[in-house]
Amino acid sequence: MSSRHGGRPVCLRNVLWAGPAPIPAYAFTFSSKGRRYRCVTPKPCCNFFLEDLGVPVLTLTCDAPAEGLAGRPVEVCLTLRNVGNAPEPQATVTLPIPEGARHVGATEGSVSAPGQLTWKIPNLASNTPYPLCAVFTLRQPGSMSFAATAGGHLSEVVQSSCSTRIAGIAAILLEVVDLEDPIEVGQQATYDIKVTNQGSAPGTNIRMVCTLPASQEFVSGTGATTLSAQVGTITMDPVPTLAPKEAASWRVRVKALTAADAHFKVELRSDQFEEPIHEDESTQQY
Repeated sequence: MSSRHGGRPVCLRNVLWAGPAPIPAYAFTFSSKGRRYRCVTPKPCCNFFLEDLGVPVLTLTCDAPAEGLAGRPVEVCLTLRNVGNAPEPQATVTLPIPEGARHVGATEGSVSAPGQLTWKIPNLASNTPYPLCAVFTLRQPGSMSFAATAGGHLSEVVQSSCSTRIAGIAAILLEVVDLEDPIEVGQQATYDIKVTNQGSAPGTNIRMVCTLPASQEFVSGTGATTLSAQVGTITMDPVPTLAPKEAASWRVRVKALTAADAHFKVELRSDQFEEPIHEDESTQQY
């Protein structure tokens, strides 16, 4: 309420209407210097009441697992919160899709556009967390970096980021093939042994042992690493690293000693597998 004191205009604050009933008034809201106000002025006079409606303030957090696996889903969750003292009429959250990643799902209400996801949240009240999640996959090892932004009609833009390191998976294929079958007793057979890393991460410390049946004896062998033979077994020196999609091969020659259904067996171990991989090749000797 305005008044005068000593001939000078003054503003009287916190003045209450003492009449028996409300009086007609005009009311409107406006913004000034980032804050919202409501102004009420009675129709019969020029005095007015000014109410500070406060201001919304947005915060945004980003949470994603530290590590994930190539080709497996990774969920990133954003939490939008209004920590101000007034509602935000319309908040918008934008999450760019990481380079090379594929979007496979998201919280209801998301809108997918080329390269990004968007959510619109109306009437975001104070101190109310609003979670938003999305799921992505990355086929190859690398990193998925998430950099989200949020803003509103009355709120300033805020940002938050997080990332997930994507590790590859080693997938070892062991193949053993006899190049001669059947063979006569006294003749020789050749076994082709091939190890292929079909995965997306290196295989390390790959070790193999071949077991000969009693009906065979070792003759010779060559390959990616040196072979050493003892009675009934052949051991390959380890392959330190086998890169994704690469292969290593060996050839082992044996002599047929007696007629039999001879089973040439190979056992493979590596740092990536708790249990050994086995392969068995049958050769008819007559």
